[in-house]
Amino acid sequence: MENNVRDGGVQDVCIVGGGPVGMFTAMMLANNGVKVSLFEKSDKLYHAPRAVNFAPDIVRANRLLGKHELSKLIEHIHSGGIIIYNDFPHKPTTQKLLDTSTHEYMEEMLERMIPFGNMSTFHQPTVESWWRDRLEELESSTVYTSCTVLKIFPADGDNLTKVLVDTKEGDLVQFKCKYLFCADGGKSGCRKGLGIKYEGPKCALGYRQECCVLDTQISPELLRRADYRHLDKSFFCSSPDRTGVMIILPGKGRIRVEYTLKEGETAKDFDDPKKVNELLREWGLKSADREHVKILRQVVYRFHSSVAEFWKVGNVFLGGDAAHCQPPWQGQGLCSGIRDALNLGWKISWVVKGKASANILETYQSERYANQIHVIESNMKMGNFLNNTSWFFNKTRDNMLYMLNSMLPVMQRLPSFNALLFGSLHAKVIGKIAGKSPDIYISDGILSQISAEGPAKAVHGTFLPGPTVNVVCREMPGDAFTPPIKEDTNIPLDFTLGAHNFTVLWIAPMCDHYNLEECFSKESINYLKSVNTRFTLVLQKAPSEDSFFSCDVPTHVAGRDIETDFDLCVQDVNGYLTKWSEEHTAELIIVRPDMYMYAVTPHAQADAVVSELKFDLNERVYAHKTMSDLPEEVDLDLEPGRERNLSDYSGVTSEVKDPRGRMSSQYIPSKPESNEIAPPQSNGIAPPHSNGAPVSAT
Repeated sequence: MENNVRDGGVQDVCIVGGGPVGMFTAMMLANNGVKVSLFEKSDKLYHAPRAVNFAPDIVRANRLLGKHELSKLIEHIHSGGIIIYNDFPHKPTTQKLLDTSTHEYMEEMLERMIPFGNMSTFHQPTVESWWRDRLEELESSTVYTSCTVLKIFPADGDNLTKVLVDTKEGDLVQFKCKYLFCADGGKSGCRKGLGIKYEGPKCALGYRQECCVLDTQISPELLRRADYRHLDKSFFCSSPDRTGVMIILPGKGRIRVEYTLKEGETAKDFDDPKKVNELLREWGLKSADREHVKILRQVVYRFHSSVAEFWKVGNVFLGGDAAHCQPPWQGQGLCSGIRDALNLGWKISWVVKGKASANILETYQSERYANQIHVIESNMKMGNFLNNTSWFFNKTRDNMLYMLNSMLPVMQRLPSFNALLFGSLHAKVIGKIAGKSPDIYISDGILSQISAEGPAKAVHGTFLPGPTVNVVCREMPGDAFTPPIKEDTNIPLDFTLGAHNFTVLWIAPMCDHYNLEECFSKESINYLKSVNTRFTLVLQKAPSEDSFFSCDVPTHVAGRDIETDFDLCVQDVNGYLTKWSEEHTAELIIVRPDMYMYAVTPHAQADAVVSELKFDLNERVYAHKTMSDLPEEVDLDLEPGRERNLSDYSGVTSEVKDPRGRMSSQYIPSKPESNEIAPPQSNGIAPPHSNGAPVSAT
C-alpha cells in the first residue's frame, strides 16, 4: 500500500484533543491572532455533560474568550451553594448539617471579593457548542474533526514539530507547528507515546473510588410538587450506607446524581434497571413517579489521582487530564485543565508575537504543579470527610457541621465572629479536616521576588480579587473583551484589565490629579506601553460608619474633576478592596494576562518591579523539569480500529485544503510584532477533559 502524505502547512500551534480545555486554549490563542489547528477524533460534540462545575476564577476567566462568551455564560450558569445532609434528604430522620446556599453565606463570599459564589454549575454540551461555534468563526483557527493523530515528531528550539494526521476523508496529512499541545484526556495517547509516567502523588497513593453517575431530566410537573421540593438545591448526603451527590444544572429539570459504590458492588451491578431504580429511590423518587425521570446518561467511573512526571517535552506540552486527574469531590477536574490553558495560552501568544522570550514557556509546569498537588490533596480530604466508614468520625463530623450551621446566621452579623468563622476557624479546623475549597495560586515562575515577602506574601501569585468598582472618569469605547465603559457606572474590576496583556492597578486615596510620570519613571512607562499594558487608577473609598471596614478617605467622588493620564479611573464601591489593600500593603498591583497577580507592592517599589518584570519576560533563564532524551518519532497509543499501516510512509507529496477551502501554502504563521525579541526557541500548549476512566456504560 502506498501512503501519499499531503502537506498541511505550518501553524503556530497544533492542539490534539477538541474537548473543552483544547477549545478554550485554541480560542485564547486565536483571539491573539495566533494560527491554530485543532484535531478532534469525534465528529460531533458529546451529547451529555461530564464536568458540571465552574469555580469562580474559571467563570471570570471566560472574559478572555470574549465579552459575548462571558455574558452568555453568566446568564446560563446556575449559581448557589450546596447543602450537606447526614442522610438522604427525603428521610424523616435526616438533619441538615451545613447550608452554603443561604443569603448570609453568599454575602460572605462577596465580602471576600469572590463573585459567582462558591459553586456555579453549567451544562457542558451547551457551553461546548458555543465554544465550537466561536472557534470556527475565528480567522486564525481551523478545526479538524473525525481525524486521528497517528505520529508526532517532537522538536526543540527553532525546529518545527511535525504531526501526522489521518483525516476523515482518509488522507494522510502532515502539519508542522512551533508548538504542540496535547489535550487528549486521561488516556492520552500522546503522553503514553512519549513514555511519560502518570502516577499518583504521595497524598493519593492507593486511592480508588468508584461512583455511579446518572444524568437525568426531571419533568416540570414533578418538580412543582411539594413532596419533591428537596430537589431545588444541590446537596451532599453522607449516609451511613453510601455518599450521594445531587447537583442542579441550568435548564428545567436537569439534575446530576452521583453515588459511591458500596463494598462488594461492581460496575456490572448497575446494568440492572432495578439497581438504578433503587438509587433513584434513595433521593426520594417514588416508584409511581419513575416515568417522570428520564436517564440521559449512566456510567460507572473509577476515580483516582495521577500526575504526569513531565508536562513539557521539547516543544510538546501536556495539559488537562493528560497531565493530571483527581476525584470529583470539589468539581475541580475541568477547572484545573482550564487553569493550564490560562497559564500556557498567554505565554505562547507573547512568545509568538515577539513580546517575550521563549524562556517563559519553561515556567508552565513549575507554576502549575504545586497548586495541582494542593488541589488533589484538598479533593482527597473532602472525599474522606464526606465518605468515611468510621461511626465515631461521622458522628463527630455531623455534630460539628450542625453546630456551625446553627451559629452561622448569628455569627455573620458580628464582624469579629465573622472573621473568626471564615478566617482562622475555617482555615485551621474545617480546612485541615474537610479540605476546604482549594486556594488557587501559582508558584516558582513569572512572579516578582520583590513582593514575595512582607504583608503581600499571602496574596502574591494568587488570582486577582473581584470586587465591584465605580467608573469615575476616562470612558472607554469597549472592544471584543470589554463592553463600553461609561462614567458613574458600576462594573467588575475585571473589566478594567487589559485582556491578554498586563495591567497596572494603582490603588491610592482620593486626589485631584494622578499622572503616570509621578508614579513611574519614563523608562518604566515606555516599556509598559511597548507591551500594551493598561493603566488603571483605583481610588479608595470609606464605607458607611456601621461597616466593618474603615479608612480615612472621601466616600464618593462621582462628578469631581480628576486630572489623570491613566487609561481608566475607578473607585472602590464597597470598601472591600480598600481594606484588602491596607492589610497587604497593596498599593501597586501588576496583573498578568491570566489574571494572576505578578506583583503586590507599595508605591515606592514601582520602578524596581517594572525592571524586574522586563527581566523576567526577556532575559531570565528558568530552571525547569524535562526529559533528558527527546524522542525523534512518537507513535501514538491509539484505540483499536484507528490504527493505520504506515510501512510505506515516505514524506509529503502534495498540498491539502483545510475545512475552509484554503491550500496549505496559504497558511502563514504569525510574525512577531517587533524585532526587539528573538523568535521563540521553546514552546507550550493546553488540554481536554474527562474526569476519570469509564468502567462501563449503559
